[in-house]
Amino acid sequence: MSQKLILCFDGTSNKPEDAVEDRILVFVGDSGITNVLKLHLLFGGDLRGGQHVDGQRSFYFSGVGTRGSGVEKVFDTAFAPERLSLKQMTDAGMAVVSEHFQAGDELYLFGFSRGAAIARRFASQLPDNVPVRFLGVFDTVASFGIPSLKDDQDPSGDVIFENGTIAKGIREALHLVSIDETRKVFRPTLMNRDVRVTEYWLPGVHSDVGGGYRQDGLSDSALQIMLEEMDRRNLGIRILAPQSVPYDKLAGDNSDPEIDLDDVLIQPDLLGKLHEHKRPHKLAELTLAPRRVCVNENDQPSPHRPLIHWTAAERIYGDPDYRPRALRQVAHDVILPDGTRETFGGLHDHLQHGRRRLIHLNIGEERELFCNALRPNNHSGLLVVSGEKYLFTVPHGQQWTDFDTTCGPEGWTRESVTKGFFKESIFAVGEFFRRAPSSAWFALMGSVGGDDSEIFEILQHTSAPRNMSSTGEFCSFANDHQKFYSNNTGTLRFRIRRVE
Repeated sequence: MSQKLILCFDGTSNKPEDAVEDRILVFVGDSGITNVLKLHLLFGGDLRGGQHVDGQRSFYFSGVGTRGSGVEKVFDTAFAPERLSLKQMTDAGMAVVSEHFQAGDELYLFGFSRGAAIARRFASQLPDNVPVRFLGVFDTVASFGIPSLKDDQDPSGDVIFENGTIAKGIREALHLVSIDETRKVFRPTLMNRDVRVTEYWLPGVHSDVGGGYRQDGLSDSALQIMLEEMDRRNLGIRILAPQSVPYDKLAGDNSDPEIDLDDVLIQPDLLGKLHEHKRPHKLAELTLAPRRVCVNENDQPSPHRPLIHWTAAERIYGDPDYRPRALRQVAHDVILPDGTRETFGGLHDHLQHGRRRLIHLNIGEERELFCNALRPNNHSGLLVVSGEKYLFTVPHGQQWTDFDTTCGPEGWTRESVTKGFFKESIFAVGEFFRRAPSSAWFALMGSVGGDDSEIFEILQHTSAPRNMSSTGEFCSFANDHQKFYSNNTGTLRFRIRRVE
């Protein structure tokens, strides 16, 4: 029987113990675990290589600068010479593949920072009979050795792979890149333009994208984007609800748990804290500079417009202090929630319009949309107008999960699921506080404007059109209590068509 084999390479100095430091330094520090470690736990992995979900095995490798003696760790973190963590991590990964990969299995690689670079190099070292189904990485930093501080020099001389072209054995790759990182030693190693590559630029600095801060609203947003893009590709990887992770068993019977539910909960906040790097003027001139936001071809910037994720545009519109220098005078496309693109001439173009421009469908026109159970409002980028009529198509056989209850777009009720008397009593009371009290838990819902003033069950309008009673952006959501979305997983796809 085939299995999914997952390898997760963490970022520089990142390790599970960051969760402990988070709690110890709660009033003086801002340390937390990264998105790579969160993914590993949500994939069903543990901290000792022993726990896996059926048909799926995830292995985690802590980051550069977490191995060896104290002196080696410091040297490794600063310069990351190949003789230390790099070789250890790639050798350990190869050992996992040699032991567990069999013909017909699917291999998945994830990484952050130098761990992303290691994942990319690792893919290039695999034998031809071990293809990579999906590579998902956060803000690749591939410089190893003494970094360059020259403004016009990308990290191309001291990198751990020859160029930005992904390995030929990778079927699909997703690279989430920071717009706002300014440290010259953390310049990103972009992927060369390729039909297999999707590269999105996101708001925040390096660890606002890859994780590692306790205040992780922005990095949780990046993690949510990674999960949504995995759903769009129908990878079939099983994702646990954060509440389903067995925290008391992660580190073994004789070890205290270092990670708990609070560390793994995903609570995206595109207006969350952005961790800017501020330094004295002279030092800032030497060590800080805006990133070059571009699309690379043959390891050089090309005329193609970079793809900015819609969450960056929403932050520009929602936060008057967010004016990313890296987007000044840079023509770019914004990838909208429905997958379409909108072109902007630079930051000024966003500021002149003052808001995201919504698309108004013509009669007979339709769009495929995605509703992720974790988001309280899945924005579509579509404008619906009072008096217009719309039909919906929802493919059969789709499922999503409300904590530990899996259901389809029709949702679930106390009558359809056995919960036990105590839980049923709680849910009976909670039904009055659902966003749509008369609809089932987790029913696929539509709304206009995202404020719940007009909400409806999408399945009720697959044959009888919905006559919109208000004007605004069409949004979708799983019917739940507003405070319970962090325990949800899964994405449903559906189509909306304007008929009148």
